[in-house]
Amino acid sequence: MNHLESVFTEMGGEFLCPFSVFEEKVKKIKAFVFDWDGVFNNGIKSPESPSQYAEGDSMGTNLMRFSKWLTLGKTLPVTGIITGANNSVAKALADREHFNFLYMGYKHKIEAIEDLAKNHGLQLDEIAFFFDDVLDISAAQACGLRIMIRRNSSPLFLDYMRKRKHFDYYTATEGGQLAVREACELIMGVNGNFEETLDKRVEFKGEYANYISQRNSTTTQFFTP
Repeated sequence: MNHLESVFTEMGGEFLCPFSVFEEKVKKIKAFVFDWDGVFNNGIKSPESPSQYAEGDSMGTNLMRFSKWLTLGKTLPVTGIITGANNSVAKALADREHFNFLYMGYKHKIEAIEDLAKNHGLQLDEIAFFFDDVLDISAAQACGLRIMIRRNSSPLFLDYMRKRKHFDYYTATEGGQLAVREACELIMGVNGNFEETLDKRVEFKGEYANYISQRNSTTTQFFTP
């Protein structure tokens, strides 16, 4: 077994496709798309308390974008959020991290996937989608890399998704427990530049300075149905 594969399977992650196939899928990726509820958090919310995110996950998205930037010839990967709800915290994160887009209020998420692919000149197999539940299946079916966030309370749903091969990797950690960070580190590992990415982030100059300048010049676009 590949060392990287063993690191993640030993902690409880599950690859539904052969690891060599997973690696090939990652190499094609030019865009990272995140669902919100159940992915960056455990999905618990109320009118007075919108669902939140963790800084460890946010850092993971930035490091992964930088890692991919290094492999894409210093070109930024397209990054954003698609959510079925309207969430002020999701908007705040997208703004702060200079994501390319936030689609809010999309219940049929494949519509947003197809729209962002058209807007950014992407093929569907160049999109990685991070998701957790039924509302996300239409989008997951279409995307080239599907990362499903663990939820231990849904064994029949997991069985359904396995049978239909609707995901490529199932995280060891649940939403709200830094599952996004886990998935980001996995992709960075497959990119083959995890340590390089961290070293250059620590230096905060040179290539990382160029990356962050490009990233911070990105204005987030907001879409509603």
